[in-house]
Amino acid sequence: GDTGFQVRVEIPVQLESGSVMQARLLLEGRDIACTLVRLEGISQVLLADEDLPFDPDLKRSRDRLAEAVLQLGLENEAAVGLVWVKREGGLYAIDPVVWVRKVKTCFYETACGSATVALALARAVRDGYAGLKMKVLQPSKSVIQAEVLAEQQGPAAWLSGPVEIEGCLNPPLETYDNRGGSYA
Repeated sequence: GDTGFQVRVEIPVQLESGSVMQARLLLEGRDIACTLVRLEGISQVLLADEDLPFDPDLKRSRDRLAEAVLQLGLENEAAVGLVWVKREGGLYAIDPVVWVRKVKTCFYETACGSATVALALARAVRDGYAGLKMKVLQPSKSVIQAEVLAEQQGPAAWLSGPVEIEGCLNPPLETYDNRGGSYA
């Protein structure tokens, strides 16, 4: 059967003072400009790959993320991402490494919707909310589009792109009763 779908989803955005801010990090002896974007449930730290190139070695990326968390005072956040951003073939491309405090995990994400929204919000704040659409290349090589719209109650953010189901749920998802947490 078909395992691929196109989705479009609104991402909750509550921009307040300090939700998108410029900051500086000292990583590996380099003074690096970054942008901190606080979203519901996760804070994303965006930095230019040209200032500190992404290293696919997870231990090194994890050490960089841990240092950024300490320097920016993000130890109590539910989750923090360190996101390397570069231009690739006319698109923005990201390499996100995400730490989740509650479960004490750190992963290199193959796709990251919150990092994609954070990048779009940072650009929208910088350029104004005239309606921004941007396509962002994920590490998996899929492309996710982010859209930030100016609305009366504040900015609205949308993500759209391909989703593919891998593996098989047994029993199928349709039989799962999420109210009681059991299979019907």
